[in-house]
Amino acid sequence: MKLKFCEVKRTFTFLLLVLSVVGCQKHELSSDDVEYRQNEEGELLLYEIGEEEPFEGIIVDEYDNGHTNCKIEFKDGLRDGNFTFWRENEIPLSKGRYKNGLRHGKFTAYGGAGELLSEKTYANGKLNGPCNFYYRYSNDEVERFFEELEEKDFEIGELKAQSKLRYSCEFVDDAPSGVYHSYFYEGEEANSTSPLLRERGNFDANGSLYGGQVRYFPKVKKLAIKLPNGRLMDEGFEADVKGLSLAMESAYEAIEELPAYRNREDQPAKIFALDERGNEIVPVWSTNIFKIVIRDLNGSFLEKRYDHTFEDFETAKQRAEFLRDEHGIAAVESSEESLNPHEVRSINRSKTTPAIEVLGIDKNGKVIEVLWTSAPDSHIIALHERITKKRHRVMRAWLDGKSWGARWYLPDGSKLSILDERRREIIRND
Repeated sequence: MKLKFCEVKRTFTFLLLVLSVVGCQKHELSSDDVEYRQNEEGELLLYEIGEEEPFEGIIVDEYDNGHTNCKIEFKDGLRDGNFTFWRENEIPLSKGRYKNGLRHGKFTAYGGAGELLSEKTYANGKLNGPCNFYYRYSNDEVERFFEELEEKDFEIGELKAQSKLRYSCEFVDDAPSGVYHSYFYEGEEANSTSPLLRERGNFDANGSLYGGQVRYFPKVKKLAIKLPNGRLMDEGFEADVKGLSLAMESAYEAIEELPAYRNREDQPAKIFALDERGNEIVPVWSTNIFKIVIRDLNGSFLEKRYDHTFEDFETAKQRAEFLRDEHGIAAVESSEESLNPHEVRSINRSKTTPAIEVLGIDKNGKVIEVLWTSAPDSHIIALHERITKKRHRVMRAWLDGKSWGARWYLPDGSKLSILDERRREIIRND
């Protein structure tokens, strides 16, 4: 029986395809079948036991339950190509790529639920490029992940664990370079994937800290009233405008109800912003404030007085904003403080820019606090922003890895600054 030419051609093409597939399949061995040997240059190369040529192929190991432990590609006895490690339950452990035995490309590590732990970028064995680090799941979080997996009847890989960014930076030849950021575990909002900034700073070309570095307080979780004896009242308030309004009202009630013998020096109650652990971040209000007033551009108080409530503050602020616009003053947000040697103000230098301000005054008319200001160069945080505004915890200034200045923001609302004026002058004159 003779085959037609087209049939012969199809048969030949099929055979070539089969041979090409077979030829592309890499040689697979387990780690028990190979060994490392040192060549004349002292380099360790992988060999199949009993063979003279360095190993080329894939090392594949399995757990006792049959699940894959690892797959690692080799060429000329060196790691070359992709690799992946898995846990015994098939959750990935790490993966990446090698080139001529050196790390090259993206390396990723995973936690117990498959959440990201790190993403690093390599080039020829050195960190080069973006690197991100993530929070590891707690044991309880891992347990909840697998419970959800079981409840939804999903297979491994069908349910993605949510990863939370902890730190990000760039590397050049194994040295950190440029801007870095670190983040709190909790996001900007509840169930948010947007990270909440914890710290930011800069590295120079040598991997040393330089310029400004800022660390922030965590997010305000609730408000609490602190009595003159230093005790926080049991009742807490929501960290929002309504909660602040209720806290202000309750603070004055608490002071009025406090027997005189328990407050002989007539100290005020204060409303504090607290973090999720109940730690004090900063005071946002004091019952020393008896009335709220507006101070005009000439430094004089307007005749109108407002009560010490949040609602009256809002009314006073609206009036002050009207006056600001009437005088043609641009509406701007309060600026961030700086330790930049070209910008930083002397600790003893007062602000001279005329401004319209909303003030809290005591019974004698003494100014207790600025609650709002129109000054564009002011670092005053307005009362209505004190719950949500990102708060500095520590500021530092660096040059060549050495700090020339630092400012701490204490929970009582005060600041502690240490500046090396001589070093600052050297930097300023560069």
